[in-house]
Amino acid sequence: IRVLLIEDDPGDADLVKIVLGEVATQKFQVVLADRLKTALESLAKETPDLVLCDLSLPDSHGIETFLRVHAQAPTVPIVLMTGFDDETFALEAVRSGAQDYLVKGSVDGKLLARVIRYAIERKRAEEELSRLASFPELNPNPILEVELGGRLTYHNPAARTQFPDLDALGAKHPLLADVPAVVDQLQKSHRMSFQRELKVGARVYEQQFYYVQGDRVVRTYVQDVTERKQVEQMKDDFVGTVSHELRTPLSITREGISQVLDGLLGPVTERQTKILEVSRNQMDRLARIINSLLDISKLESGRVALQRTRLDLAALIRQVVASFEARAAEQGLALKVAVPEGPVEVYGDSDKLIQVFTNLVGNAMKFTPQGSITLSASPAAAGRWVECAVSDTGVGIAPENLSKVFNRFQQFGREAAGKELGTGLGLAITKGLVELHHGTIRLESRVGQGTAFLFTLPAYSIETVLAVHLKDAVRKAVEDNTKLTLLLVRAGEGAGAPAQPPVLEAINGALRSRAGREGDVVVPAPEGAAVILLECGLDGASKVAARVEQAVVEYAAGHPPAVPISIRRATCPEDAKTADDLLAKARTP
Repeated sequence: IRVLLIEDDPGDADLVKIVLGEVATQKFQVVLADRLKTALESLAKETPDLVLCDLSLPDSHGIETFLRVHAQAPTVPIVLMTGFDDETFALEAVRSGAQDYLVKGSVDGKLLARVIRYAIERKRAEEELSRLASFPELNPNPILEVELGGRLTYHNPAARTQFPDLDALGAKHPLLADVPAVVDQLQKSHRMSFQRELKVGARVYEQQFYYVQGDRVVRTYVQDVTERKQVEQMKDDFVGTVSHELRTPLSITREGISQVLDGLLGPVTERQTKILEVSRNQMDRLARIINSLLDISKLESGRVALQRTRLDLAALIRQVVASFEARAAEQGLALKVAVPEGPVEVYGDSDKLIQVFTNLVGNAMKFTPQGSITLSASPAAAGRWVECAVSDTGVGIAPENLSKVFNRFQQFGREAAGKELGTGLGLAITKGLVELHHGTIRLESRVGQGTAFLFTLPAYSIETVLAVHLKDAVRKAVEDNTKLTLLLVRAGEGAGAPAQPPVLEAINGALRSRAGREGDVVVPAPEGAAVILLECGLDGASKVAARVEQAVVEYAAGHPPAVPISIRRATCPEDAKTADDLLAKARTP
């Protein structure tokens, strides 16, 4: 398979070549281009089977990188390689025609080879669908053509069969209701296609829009993916159900063994005690495996809900260290804490962050036969992040294994870990929890000298609370292809001040009782309060904003002095597609 690798980082490029070279079932020929200009020149001379493309290059960045490559080679499948910060761009690129994307640092050879093969096959399938689309009357999937205003001008027999109410509902049909907004988004982003997922009744569909400029129409192709989604859900449900079902009998059996060991059911011999203790230890290990399976299943399906609060990370680290002191003493290890005097405040979920540090310390203890393990946290220079680390003086990790560390079920150093070897899920879960907090995690390691896991967490501030909730909401809107609107409520003249809890509760009450809305996010903002309206476009937001303003005015009237109230708003995706841009738009007079 001929692969054009567009990557300016020599280390990342060498890593891709190494992992592809380790694949025994497939041979790859890799051509490297370290600039977009070089890549476009290469594509003009020779057509590869696939393009592996980094979104951040010296002469191009973000979605523009993909669009230029795609325009030069529209028939070649493109797989993006991205850092965590580029993931929003990667999702947008996939909607624009990229086959897939991979996050750097979490890819091994087998996964990369599989993604490449699947991307090539998907591209061939898309081309076949495109060929079938040229014969719309015979195509088994619905094909529609719509004027820019939303009026239906054509639909093939498959559309009439699967959606018999198309003619009656016209532009009000779920397939066509958002056509003007889709066209506006395509024109603003200079894209020619857009893909979304939607439900019509009990069925789930993928819908692809193509804007035909010359004819000033939109063609849309619809595919029923209900069964595929059901299979994916069945897989997630199976893992979760099996794990839950194992917990109850395991707990009962363990409790029975504990009662025997404690002598509650009669005396036991020394030999029986040893055997029962081994059984109980293995049950504890099985319980940890079950919990890990549940955690990874929830992370992958997006079912982990963080209970974020303002918390002191220094105190949390000391709590984790205290829980490991006895075990560390048995192994002859020193546990060290390196934090500044006073609190180190972050905005996060206490239980999940304890799990992060516990996983990393537990992992370090397996691979540190002697020496020390250090837990550290300190505010970054910019003030928006807290930099954390768990470092050890252990055996280290071989260079060829560094890229696999965060992979699921990946295990290293069996000799060093001995019987302490775990499930291979702990570090994958740790990475998922850090990223769920909008942080990043990486590692540094040298064989024989030790390993350091370095990660960031959001430092607590009013601005951070707003930014974190807005990022969560924007990501969900992008994934679900829905809209959201941000309302910034400013009370008083000038810069304003963060709203106090009674004001926030007044806004919450107005949303529930006067606007009939549940689940929206209301948080303090530096200028007053922020309201994140989920699944709400600009038209709906105008009505909600009026009710919010009325609630704030009524509250202010009862708590003098009364101050002027103003509300600014911005909608995703019309005004902006990222949390930072949306916030900047709402703050622009």
